[in-house]
Amino acid sequence: MLDFDFGRKARPTESKESLPGRSWSQSTTNAIKTMLAEKAPSVALIGGASNTKRYLLCRRARSKGGGRTRLITGIALTKPVLRLDPGSRFQKPLPRQARQRAKAQLRCACRRPVARIESKHPHNSNEIDWTPHGDPQHLCSNVYDFAFCPEPCYDRLVDLTDPEDWGPSNRILKNYLLFSFSRAVFLTERDVDQTAPSNLPLVFDDDRCLFNTGLYTRRYETIYGLFEPNTKPDARQRWFLKGFFKESDPMLVSFEYLPCRVRFAEDPSELVFDYRLPIRSNIDHILGDEENLPRIPASLMGEGNSLLLRRAFEGAVVEAARRAAANYTLAVPQFYGGRIQLLLPLCLTGDKPELALTIQREDGFYAARTCLTLDMAYNNARLICRPETSWIKR
Repeated sequence: MLDFDFGRKARPTESKESLPGRSWSQSTTNAIKTMLAEKAPSVALIGGASNTKRYLLCRRARSKGGGRTRLITGIALTKPVLRLDPGSRFQKPLPRQARQRAKAQLRCACRRPVARIESKHPHNSNEIDWTPHGDPQHLCSNVYDFAFCPEPCYDRLVDLTDPEDWGPSNRILKNYLLFSFSRAVFLTERDVDQTAPSNLPLVFDDDRCLFNTGLYTRRYETIYGLFEPNTKPDARQRWFLKGFFKESDPMLVSFEYLPCRVRFAEDPSELVFDYRLPIRSNIDHILGDEENLPRIPASLMGEGNSLLLRRAFEGAVVEAARRAAANYTLAVPQFYGGRIQLLLPLCLTGDKPELALTIQREDGFYAARTCLTLDMAYNNARLICRPETSWIKR
C-alpha cells in the first residue's frame, strides 16, 4: 500500500502504521494514489452516502529525500460541486479552467486545507472523517473577526492609495474595508459555483487569501489585501493580514488569478437619479425619529417651530429633486441594507446643504428613508466610490 506523509510525524506513543492513510481501504487508497499520480490538481469522490458525498482536491509533491509522496493540499466538503461519472471513485483529469474553478469552489467551501484526516472505521471508506483545521463552516463576513489586522497595515494602505482624507485614526478607511469585505464574502459565496475564480472578489490559493480592496494607487494600480493563516496559538481569528500590495508587487506573483473588484449595484441604472420618478417622503417618521432630531439645525427646533420645520423640509426635498434633475451627478449613491440608495442635498435654512436625504427606488417612485449628516453621508457613499460632487466632497 502506498505510504503517505500528511505533514506530521508519529508521536512516541503511536506506531507509524497508525498514521492517517495507512489503514484506509484499498479502494480509497487507490483513488488517492491515482490522483497523486497526476501532474496537476485533480478532484476525487472519496465516499459517503448519496447526500453526504465527500470530495477531495489534492496535489502531489515529492519530499527532498525522495521516495515518498506528500499530500500538500487536501480539502473536503459535503456539497457536490462537480459531476462525476457514475460508479467512478475518482475524477479524470480536468481541463485547466475547470480545475481552477473546482479549486476555488472547494477552497471557498471549506476555507482552509485539512490539518489531519482521521478514519473512524478504517475498513469503510464511507466513514472517513475529513476534519478541516478549525472546522470553519462559513467565511466570517466581518473582516476584523476573519483576520487579525495590525494597525501599521492601515498606514501602509494610506501611503499606497491616492491621497485622500480618511478621517481621524483612518476611521473612514476602516469602515470602508469592513463593509467592502462583507460584500465580497457575500458575492463569493453566492457566485463561487457559477463563475470563474477571476470573477470573484476573494481568491484562495495555497493557504493564502487575496481580497480586492477596490482602492487604487496614484498610478491606478489595484490594491489587494493579503491574508495568511494565523499561526499564533489560541488566536481568535483564523487569518492574519499580511499587508496591502499593488497588483505588480512580487508578493502576488504566485496567484494565477487576481480577484475582481466588489460589485454593489446589480443594475447600473440604480446609480443614476431618474428625474421622472416622484419622491415620496414620510415626513412624520423622518422628522419624528429621535435619531434624526439632533441632526436638524437648531434654528428650526422647538415646540413653536414644528410647522416651520415641516415646510422647510418639504421645500428642501422639492428643490433637491429639481437640482438633481438638472445635474444627475448631484445624487450620490450609497449601499445600505443590501440595496442601492441615493443621497440628495437638503438646504433647510440657506443655500448651503445641511443634511443628506436618502431615497430608495421602489416600483414607480423614490421613497425617502431618513436624513444623514454630511459626514455620515460621505462615510456611506465612500463605500461605492470616492465622491467628487462638491456638496459632499471632503
